[in-house]
Amino acid sequence: YTSGSVHTKRKHLFQYGMFEISARLPKGKGVWPAFWLLGVDPRTGSVAWPRTGELDILEMIGGEVEDSTAHGTIHTTDENGNHISQGSQMVLDSGTFNDAFHTFGVIWTETEVYWYVDDIIYFYADMTDPNYDKAFNTYEAYIIINLAIGGSWAGTPAPTTEFPARYY
Repeated sequence: YTSGSVHTKRKHLFQYGMFEISARLPKGKGVWPAFWLLGVDPRTGSVAWPRTGELDILEMIGGEVEDSTAHGTIHTTDENGNHISQGSQMVLDSGTFNDAFHTFGVIWTETEVYWYVDDIIYFYADMTDPNYDKAFNTYEAYIIINLAIGGSWAGTPAPTTEFPARYY
């Protein structure tokens, strides 16, 4: 299988704003479309994950139930350097994210981040929390849009997963 991505690393960095994508996602076990922001250390120009922070605006791991579930997560480290993450999910009332285009996004400010799907807010992070403030009010981030196939979370594609998988 081949996975693919596009990103703004070494092209454009962001700190705060509204980030959204209108997308129709692939379906089936083992597909893992994502839209996310990854923090960069300005002194080195490199990622020091998770210390520099990660905002997963959209992750969907394909499968029977998962084809209708969008995940949003925040990653960073605590004062001892331990990985911490917090997240939530939004499940469609009917159908899958492959049936139609949906809008996935975050609004990121100095004090808060809101995650939404189709204008429905489903998750909030308080950026005044010292753990989040340290990463997200210090480092800029670049955008990544990718479709991974397989992986530790998505698992191996099932025989019924259709290929080529399309992330529109």
